[in-house]
Order: sequence, then C-alpha cells, then structure tokens
Amino acid sequence: MTIFNDELHCGSDFVRRYVADGHDFTGATAVMKVRTENDIELVAADCTVDGESVTVKIPGERSREIPRRYRVGKYDVFVTKENDYSYKLIMGDMRIVYDESMH
Repeated sequence: MTIFNDELHCGSDFVRRYVADGHDFTGATAVMKVRTENDIELVAADCTVDGESVTVKIPGERSREIPRRYRVGKYDVFVTKENDYSYKLIMGDMRIVYDESMH
C-alpha cells in the first residue's frame, strides 16, 4: 500500500491511474471514496480495472456537490475480487479546492 496526499479541484474532472506492477487484477472491482474524518462520504469515484492498473474518475459535476464547508478529507482505493482478495492500493489526505472560475 502507498500513502499519497492529493488535491481535488471541484468542478474539474479528477482522473488518476494507479499501477501495481506484477499484479493481475483481471475480474476484480475497485472502489475509491473521499470521506471526512468522521467517516461521512463526500464523493465516490467511477473505477475501472484493467490488468495491473486501476483508473479512478470523479467527474467535475459530481465534485461540485461536495459541501463547501469541507476543505480536507481522507481517500483510499480498494481492489477486490470476490472470494479471493481485497487490497488497499493507496490512501492519503485529499485537499478539496473550490477554485472554479465563474466565467
């Protein structure tokens, strides 16, 4: 597992690809969520699994729905294959930035 702090700019698509060299995640599913310290879910990503990589995407429209009172959260990405394994690939702090231009 890797720890990496990241930033989510509300209104802008957030896309990351995480690669686990030497692992084959064929047939697995992935989940990524950003939560508050109190475990309130702020946003969930659309996740796709392809071989040894997981791609997560939070559309800009979805991130606009995060209440403006939240400036930081925690995120993680899990890959699971039913009756086989569950791995936490990455986790960290997620800084939430509300800097979308209004033009």
